[in-house]
Order: sequence, then structure tokens, then C-alpha cells
Amino acid sequence: MAGESKFGEVVTLLARDAPDELEKLRKRFPGATALLRPGGVMGGSASEIACAVTIAALEKYGRSAIQLLPRLRQRLAWSWRFDLVAKFAAACGSGGTIGALAAGSSTDKAIVSASVALLGSICTLLFAYLQRDEAAGSVPEAYNRLISALAQADELQRSLPPLCAHSAPTPELEEALKKANEVAKTLNELWLRFS
Repeated sequence: MAGESKFGEVVTLLARDAPDELEKLRKRFPGATALLRPGGVMGGSASEIACAVTIAALEKYGRSAIQLLPRLRQRLAWSWRFDLVAKFAAACGSGGTIGALAAGSSTDKAIVSASVALLGSICTLLFAYLQRDEAAGSVPEAYNRLISALAQADELQRSLPPLCAHSAPTPELEEALKKANEVAKTLNELWLRFS
């Protein structure tokens, strides 16, 4: 519907990061109490309410995303280290097996080298399994999604106030509000997964 916007994810973000700000909005719009509850909002609301809530949430978005970035970086660093060690063990074990067999050493040395290679390969497979979450994607994908959402939030923070200043809602405003809700959804999902 023209002039109506859904912003449940934005309200959820604001409720988590700035409950005092959300309370101010509830007082400013007393008729919209049901719309200003965290969670999915059914139906739409006036663009004025959606603009106020979205602008308030976007002001808090960057701080929340930046708090999440070190956690993602740390998980990324540990996963890359583990992957490197596992691949190095597999390569050394394979090389040791080939060297032991080529030098005519006893089969015991070749079995030990092959065991190291097998362990390295199993660790590499385990790493790939642990890094992949079919529902949410991998840690590198989550990191990239967060960086992209942070850039989109910054862009929306600059472009939304002039769009909200118009007296009548425009298709551009509706699209910006929809995009802001999607950006908030990204942060909410990543916050639940990595916080």
C-alpha cells in the first residue's frame, strides 16, 4: 500500500540497542504502540512513524555493527589458522609418505607419515564442515554481509532524512524504508548468531 511501511526488524534493532530511544518514539506516537514492539509487525504503518523509527535505528546501527566486527574477525582469524595448520599437516604427511616410500624406508615410517596426512585431511574436512552453516552461511560470508550492510546503513542514514521530509510518501521513500528494514534484519540475524 502506498504510504504504509513495514519496519519490524528496525524496531527489534532499536529495542536491543537503544530501548530509551524506542520509548521516546512510543511517547511521540502513542497510537502506534503495537507497531513499536520488537518482532515482526503485521500490516503497515504511516511513513511518518516508519521514518522516525528508521532514522533513530540507523543512528545506532553503526555502533552495533562495529561491536560485532571484532567477534567475526576473531572467528575468521582462528578458522584460517586452523585451516592452515590442517592443510600443512596434510601436505607434510603426504610428502613424508612419498619420501619414505621413495627412499625405501621401512613401512612403519610410511604408515606414520600417511597417518599424519590422513589426520591433516580429516582436520581440513572438519574445518570445512564447522565453517559452513547451511542456514546462515560461512563466517567469511557473514563478515562480508555485515560490511555490506554497514555501507548500506551509512548510505541510508544520509539519504533517508531528505526523503522523509516530503509531505507525501514517494516510491523512493518506500524503497528506502524497505531497504533499511532488510539491513536491520541482516544485523539482527548476525547478532543472534555471533554475539
